Amino acid sequence: MPLPHLSILRFGEPYKSLDTTDVIDPRSAQPLVTVSQANAGLIRRDLQRVVESRDALEQLSCHDAQNICATAG
Repeated sequence: MPLPHLSILRFGEPYKSLDTTDVIDPRSAQPLVTVSQANAGLIRRDLQRVVESRDALEQLSCHDAQNICATAG
């Protein structure tokens, strides 16, 4: 069974990065989830579009943003 995946939020949309890592349960040593990681190049490109990023996040309601954070947590 494939592991659940925790995406990066880019410009208000989930993004599955090619750079991922598995989070391991310290008690059982079993993988729990695969997490996308943002490398320096991805962050650099996104910072060039910071106004667009802010606009995408502003379109989310507080409730939607809270649900995204709760799901991620």
